[in-house]
Amino acid sequence: MQLLTKGSSHAQVRAAAALAAQAATGPTESQRIVSAGGLQPLLLLLRREGEVQEHAARAIMSLADCMEHQKQITVAGAIPAVVQLLQGATPAVQDTAAGILGNLAIQNPANQAAIVAAGALPPLVNLLLKGSSPAKEQACFALWNRLPTPGQPAGDRAGCGDQAAGGAALQGLRRAAGGGGGRAHEPGRAPGQ
Repeated sequence: MQLLTKGSSHAQVRAAAALAAQAATGPTESQRIVSAGGLQPLLLLLRREGEVQEHAARAIMSLADCMEHQKQITVAGAIPAVVQLLQGATPAVQDTAAGILGNLAIQNPANQAAIVAAGALPPLVNLLLKGSSPAKEQACFALWNRLPTPGQPAGDRAGCGDQAAGGAALQGLRRAAGGGGGRAHEPGRAPGQ
């Protein structure tokens, strides 16, 4: 972990890449990284541009996939930092940032509300509409985990009350699913039927 904070730039890239690979292997290795104090240095590396940022983001996305780590990741300040990546990072990092938010939003109303409060919905919709294919997929994943379940009004999930942003996200999903017509097709029916 010391290489992440005190190593040369090259050593930081290698250490972040190793942690990203380790975290991707599953919950046991993710727990080792978190227990060893790896989360905070990885979050700090999100502020740096380049390859180290990509590896740090990938590691955090894998850590966020374990529900046991989500609270620690959120308390450490990850959500605002990740939302910033949606707007100004490389396409690969934007893709991973959307994946981080999607993982943090799964079955976690507090994180869903924090993601909305941090202003994530407009950049996620923008990625959905204009991003690369992987970024679109991750943005859709993040928005899907944030949008209301059937029968709930937009913005009602997690008690966030942000109906305008929820409506904008839903509109973006509908355009993408319906080929830009502004109306999603119903399950079991092809668009335009």
